[in-house]
Amino acid sequence: MRRQFSRLAGLLEIADDQFIQIRDEISNYKEEVKSSILTNPEKINIDAVSLTEFIIRNELVQELDSKISQRCGFKFIKREKTYGNEFIRYIAYFGIESISELSELLKENKDNILMRIEDIAEKISPENFGGGTISRGVSLFYLTSVLISKTNNTENIRDYLISTRLATVENARDIVKELLDLGKKLN
Repeated sequence: MRRQFSRLAGLLEIADDQFIQIRDEISNYKEEVKSSILTNPEKINIDAVSLTEFIIRNELVQELDSKISQRCGFKFIKREKTYGNEFIRYIAYFGIESISELSELLKENKDNILMRIEDIAEKISPENFGGGTISRGVSLFYLTSVLISKTNNTENIRDYLISTRLATVENARDIVKELLDLGKKLN
């Protein structure tokens, strides 16, 4: 029993060392991303850490998010961890791989995002939409809405909504119509 206990204790010590090493590597990666997100965005691939840093540090994201919040009457929810997980699904659909690609698309579509917000601001109320709260980075969600709307293709829009889990087969029809209408305005 002592020998078994000693072997098990040795295994736990090895596992503990590995967890510490992984934690340190993640911490180093976060610091690396923080320092280069604004200076070398073309070198940073999109993942939960980089997308969170982009949302926190990008001035255009901050500006658009604030305008969305003010126009629609939403308050931001405080997040303890990353913002990126749900937004990564939306962005990945379009094959956007780097922070610089995302930043360029955001700049190119700033006015379109604001147009989308004006379209929906009249239709929603904070009480009926997420309890009146939104996440930082919501402008990225609206960017993807604009991008899919520009396809002007019912099947593409439906596929986007279902594959990103923004809608089900049963309730996609109304959203598809709304996004098609937006696409007509944008084109």
